[in-house]
Amino acid sequence: MCLQETSEETRLLVLSWTRELLVQAQPYLMVLHQTAEFEKVLFAIVGSGFHHSAAIVLGVAGNIEQLLANKEVPWKVRTLCVFIPAG
Repeated sequence: MCLQETSEETRLLVLSWTRELLVQAQPYLMVLHQTAEFEKVLFAIVGSGFHHSAAIVLGVAGNIEQLLANKEVPWKVRTLCVFIPAG
């Protein structure tokens, strides 16, 4: 099987869509943040930030900023550890 790297333009488009989705999901984050599916999306967003492109890193940061915008969401410590580098 031949695996091909996803283009930067495609990644940026998906990050843009994800940010819009997170904006629309703000009223529901109190419930969504508790689901395993949402946690998988969160890990995928953060994981995509390990990239050499500054534009992609900024796109990921924008998505994380949108996630953390709702101060009423009680994030699990385990989930927040995704944002903090080990060391």
